This record gives sequence, C-alpha cells and structure tokens, in this order.
Amino acid sequence: MSPTPITSTATDRWLDHAAVGLCAAWVFILISSAIIDRYVLWLHLFQSTIYAAAIALIAVLLWRWSRRGDRSALDLVGLLVALVGTYLYFGLLLFVFGRPFLGRYLRLFVP
Repeated sequence: MSPTPITSTATDRWLDHAAVGLCAAWVFILISSAIIDRYVLWLHLFQSTIYAAAIALIAVLLWRWSRRGDRSALDLVGLLVALVGTYLYFGLLLFVFGRPFLGRYLRLFVP
C-alpha cells in the first residue's frame, strides 16, 4: 500500500514557520537574559537546547507522519510521550542548574 500524499496549505506552512520563529525568538531571549544576569547563564544555555530539540523533533515527526498511509491513534500516544519527555527533561535541567526555580516548576504539576 502506497502512502497517501498530503498536501499542505499556505496556512499550514505559515503556522510551521511561525512555530519555528517563536522557538528561535525564545532561544534569543534566554541567551540575552543569561548574558545580562550571569546567575542563570548555564541554566538558560542548557534550557535553550530543549527548544532546538523541539524544533527538530516536530519537523521530523511531521515529515514522517505526512508520508504514512496508516495513521492511527498510536500517533497521539507518541505525541504524548514526547510532551512528557520534554517536561521531564526541563525538570532535570532545573534540578541540575536552577535549583532555586525547581520548586516553582514542580508546583505547576502538584498543587
């Protein structure tokens, strides 16, 4: 069975470019604030890697998913696993480089 081709609209392409642009802007903000306040330099440098990884992961997943002919609910499970992994990675970075901020982060998930 050959994969069903999926065409992208101009809106889809615009949203993809907007998501990448927002991630890049956020990386710039993190690095800029780290230069201004040296206390958070290492935290922000490592924190910015998550956005670079998110851009790469989204691009690869969308590319592969668009070429599949057998899309299923398991695709949503994979997305959920990626989101949980992202938050765990962010928590680990806070644990290693930003302990003063870890409590605030954990309160987002535990009342």
